Amino acid sequence: MSSRILNSLAATAALAALAAPLAAHAEIEQGDWLFRLGVSGIYPESPSLKGYNSPLLTTLGATNTNIQVDSAWTVSGTAEYMLSDHLGTELLAAYPNHTIKLQTFGPEGGQTNKVGSTYVLPPTLSLNWHFLPHYWINPYLGVGINYTFFINAKTNGPLDGTTLHLGNSVGVAGQAGVDVFFNNHWFVNANVRYIHLTTSANITSPNNIEGLGYGADLGTVNINPWVYGLHVGYKWGHPAPAAPVAAAPVAAVAAAPVAAKCKDSDGDGVCDDVDRCPNTPKGDRVGPNGCSCDVTIRTHFAFDSAELTAEDKATLDNVAKRLQELEFVGGEADGHTDNIGKADYNQKLSERRAQAVVDYLASRGVAQGRIKARGFGETRPLADNSTEEGRATNRRVTIRRTDCGPAP
Repeated sequence: MSSRILNSLAATAALAALAAPLAAHAEIEQGDWLFRLGVSGIYPESPSLKGYNSPLLTTLGATNTNIQVDSAWTVSGTAEYMLSDHLGTELLAAYPNHTIKLQTFGPEGGQTNKVGSTYVLPPTLSLNWHFLPHYWINPYLGVGINYTFFINAKTNGPLDGTTLHLGNSVGVAGQAGVDVFFNNHWFVNANVRYIHLTTSANITSPNNIEGLGYGADLGTVNINPWVYGLHVGYKWGHPAPAAPVAAAPVAAVAAAPVAAKCKDSDGDGVCDDVDRCPNTPKGDRVGPNGCSCDVTIRTHFAFDSAELTAEDKATLDNVAKRLQELEFVGGEADGHTDNIGKADYNQKLSERRAQAVVDYLASRGVAQGRIKARGFGETRPLADNSTEEGRATNRRVTIRRTDCGPAP
């Protein structure tokens, strides 16, 4: 078992190394879908039932036996919906075919006979916590529940002519995995999953076969598989509203005829009578109300702190006042840190910094939801982290508009 875990971890590391030069970061957000398709190896507990005895086995010259469910590889896939940037709900689908064997031990020694096979449908619903949803390598942990169906169970060999019955199973499941992004949509995935899976098994016969009688209860078969998966994935994001994306090109197309029909003092293509920002700097990209789209505001923080300084609060007071005047503006507060400390701690610190800015703006009358808090940890430095001045620059929150659509 330990060697398979090590192999799975080695494969994950190899995938990460391959993807490292290709993507600086990825963007997983609330409302995104993550689809994964590939193969999974299912390795049941060994043996699954130990020391079973029956009249049939006595006729075979065996005093006891182990029942073994063999491992199998199968095509597998998952679909995950992001309930938030970090939390997703995932459904696993697979359809492996397992061979069932009897390992018998008697006076003549041991032997192994193939006695049956069954198809397995093990849908598993999990809740996954993603640790780095905005970074190119995104590890996650998940817990969930599994409901397994056994389909088309067959017997052969010593049990040929009997009917094998396997009861459905309900059990808990846990997993660890990692998504490694090549770009903002395509990624590879490796995961290892444990499923608590037991089933009640019995054999029935239309005739008295070799002393078996008309039925035999095998008891509880403990399958409890480890499942190792390798998948190719695609992130499908919810579509952005059409209006903000179309605003910039519409304004550009309309700029020439509007300029001839109305007064446009700052030359931004928006008539003065509807221009909410009449002194836009020349050349700025603007929205339909004439306000600059690419304005950013930064606040800075002391080391290992998410407390706003008096200077930052004064800056945010002006931002809040302006946002109340420009009620159509929406955006993000993106938190960042320097590279001192562990990456997971810095990720959480960046989120606290962003939330501190959002909370302060809310306390000054900016409606909840207009500014969204996001943290990027140490992944997006502006300056050199090897100097104190550079680290101070990187300890920041940047407020930027998101309602104008992407920059050209």
